Amino acid sequence: MSHVAFDEVAKLAEQLSPVEQQALIARLQILAQQRLLTKDEWWTLLDSITVNIPPGAAFSDRREDWYNEDGR
Repeated sequence: MSHVAFDEVAKLAEQLSPVEQQALIARLQILAQQRLLTKDEWWTLLDSITVNIPPGAAFSDRREDWYNEDGR
């Protein structure tokens, strides 16, 4: 099997119709699910879904503020 550069594949994918692009994406997702991810790939995946948004001004870290006055 010969090696194809990523840039070449990306340029060819851009020439596909939107329907063909969606089919390609679905096929690649299936292929990716059929193999185990490496540790680095897992960390990259987890990092990609993290959100770094500070809590709003009304946020309180006091337990008393989270529950009713009777503690429940």
